Amino acid sequence: MKRLAIIGVGIIGSGIHGQGIPAMVQGLKKLSETNAITIYSFAPVDKTKAPKGIRVRCIWSNKKSLLKIQYLTLGLWFVLDHIMNKYDLIHAQSPYPAGVLSSWMNRIFGIPWVLSLHAGEVASLPEVPFGDLLNPHLKKAAFEICPKANLIMTMSQFQADIVRANLKLDLNIAVLHRGVEAQPYKRKSLKHPIRFLHISNYHPVKDYTTLIKTFSLLVQRIDCELVIVGNSYGREVLEMITAMQLQEKIRLIGGLPNEKLAELFATSHILIHTSRFEGLPMVALEAMAH
Repeated sequence: MKRLAIIGVGIIGSGIHGQGIPAMVQGLKKLSETNAITIYSFAPVDKTKAPKGIRVRCIWSNKKSLLKIQYLTLGLWFVLDHIMNKYDLIHAQSPYPAGVLSSWMNRIFGIPWVLSLHAGEVASLPEVPFGDLLNPHLKKAAFEICPKANLIMTMSQFQADIVRANLKLDLNIAVLHRGVEAQPYKRKSLKHPIRFLHISNYHPVKDYTTLIKTFSLLVQRIDCELVIVGNSYGREVLEMITAMQLQEKIRLIGGLPNEKLAELFATSHILIHTSRFEGLPMVALEAMAH
């Protein structure tokens, strides 16, 4: 049995619904059947949400002002755990802060480490704006940490190409797609009103202007409605819906836990997703699985 240390932010037991990253939680649950896993989290964790058999070390507050204390706390935990029973591999989620701590532990103990990228860690879209490379501190971390990893993992070939292009480095990159749970096939017939579905927590990279304008054109041609799922939709989106007189056709239902989405996929006809950047569009894969 191999011993794995996973360092990251919000992998399990975090977020509004305490679900972390559902696809990763399921993957870790399977991985823990044959490996001993400890998670070191730079965010508070609801440990009751952790899969059975996975040990969790987490900080008590994610305030940026306490980052040095967080490094010290997780670092000391890691050192003590490694001395008691040596780790075979470190898996870091993102260059900063997880990659920084992983690099230190690699330098001290010589443990091989993998760096995985999940979103916009090496992206740069100034027009949105989106991407860690737009932040000087995060950009510096990406350029310094990525070349030190024994292996970089991305969720898609597209993301791997972005890494090589933006960092201008010939890096050892493996593409490992996240999976989704396949659903039993059921034939679905179109009936009116046709229900379009959009799922995303609010961020300008999801391009809501294109989303709302596209739906406004569809409304003129067919009997349809749009259901939007996600948190933190602000005044900008609401004003756009009102200005286009779509209040009766668009329904915002807020955030939902992942297990509640199956019902929406089952009762909707078409996913409409207008994001400007996705490391891997999980919501599209989930829609296809339904």
